Amino acid sequence: MRSVQDVCAGLVAFALSALGLLAALPARAADRTPISFPLAVERALAANPQALASRAEAEAATAAVDAALGHALPSLGVELSAARSNDPLSVFGYRLAEGRATFADFGLGEYTGPGSVNTAPLALNAPGYANNYDTGVVLRVPLFAGGRDAARLRQARALAQAARAGDQAARAALTYEVLQTYAGVQAASALVAAARQSLDAADADLNTAESLFRQGMVVESDVLLAKARRETARAALSAATAGARDQLENFRTLLAAPDSELEPGAPVAVSLPHGTLAELQNRALTANPQLQALAQQANAGRAATDAASAGGWPRLDLTLRHDWNADSLALRAPSNTVMATVSWQLFSSGAQSASVRRAEAEALAAAERYNGAADDTRLAVARAWRAAASAATTAQASALAADQAAEAARLLALRYAQGLATLSQLQDSEARRDAERAHSVESSYRALLARAELRLLVNELDPAKLATAPASAPQSSP
Repeated sequence: MRSVQDVCAGLVAFALSALGLLAALPARAADRTPISFPLAVERALAANPQALASRAEAEAATAAVDAALGHALPSLGVELSAARSNDPLSVFGYRLAEGRATFADFGLGEYTGPGSVNTAPLALNAPGYANNYDTGVVLRVPLFAGGRDAARLRQARALAQAARAGDQAARAALTYEVLQTYAGVQAASALVAAARQSLDAADADLNTAESLFRQGMVVESDVLLAKARRETARAALSAATAGARDQLENFRTLLAAPDSELEPGAPVAVSLPHGTLAELQNRALTANPQLQALAQQANAGRAATDAASAGGWPRLDLTLRHDWNADSLALRAPSNTVMATVSWQLFSSGAQSASVRRAEAEALAAAERYNGAADDTRLAVARAWRAAASAATTAQASALAADQAAEAARLLALRYAQGLATLSQLQDSEARRDAERAHSVESSYRALLARAELRLLVNELDPAKLATAPASAPQSSP
């Protein structure tokens, strides 16, 4: 018959176990808001600072294309100038432009005959102050620039394409990061569920050990060993729960919703992209957005070289101008001007040739960066291909090992209950079962990420095209 102390100790142990389980229980379902993977990616793209920055850079590069195109096309403007002067030449010019010049402005009023031919007329030499308001509409038409404007336009378009590819690369990288945390929360939840099963098994072992001890079939050390095993399982459950909460916080932070109740919805199934390794490498060279960005930067470098070389050619522009001149704010005395200008810098003390050499060196550097990145991409695809195959094999083997270990632990528990096995043998078997369960969850998670990384390299990680899959392990919210 058990003593009062034993009964009290058992009640205390039961209460502690119940409190531990309550602490690990998921929050009420009403407090949780499942979100699908495509919606999670969409939300992250709408709020992530890096994604917003890359989008703004792409918009800025597109605006630069419009600016370069505008510089190569005719421009129309309005000019207004106001002047006040007593300079004789300026005042006489004002009156001519305004259509107000008279014979008196030439000093004819001071002419008294042949004897005054050498007299300096004050009306012409000291006319006093005069005002002039010149309003003009100016149309400037670039006729020839040696290909400089066209080259700058090509450069701007290449940089815009590079920025758009960079934005696509940032979106793809963020999609992979969301998948990593999305599946990471589910893997952590599966580890919590496995830890709970281990704690349940440890409680059952303790009950069995106490029952066998009361029957005199085992010694007290078995009971103490079972209690130690239960405490270890409780600690493992607490650690798994904390890890799951960390994963969930990472997921919500990535979605810019740290204070929300969002959690991953249905699991995501990521398959291998179709094709052989060589085909995947070729697809990566043409579809990988980071590689595309570098290729367009190389194109921009070549266009910059052409623009710098065009600086040695003359520039021809046509200007058409219509003016109104008056001594007040008014549109009077219209006049028209057609002017062609040619500018040609014949000598620049080496600045022109230096700018060409600089542009050629920068273009060469951009081309070599692309070549190096292309080699790295081929190698990355090959490594990801092999890693995905290895991870799939490991995950399959790990799942079989977990099933075998679980069955072995179950049979050994039955034998221990019949007194045919020792508690240490049972606990060794259960420890192996727990380790295989955790390894199976982790292997499945790594295999999923390996396939996703391969898809990322060939630019085929589209959230809308990824299917959902049933959970492969018991799910439990942290």
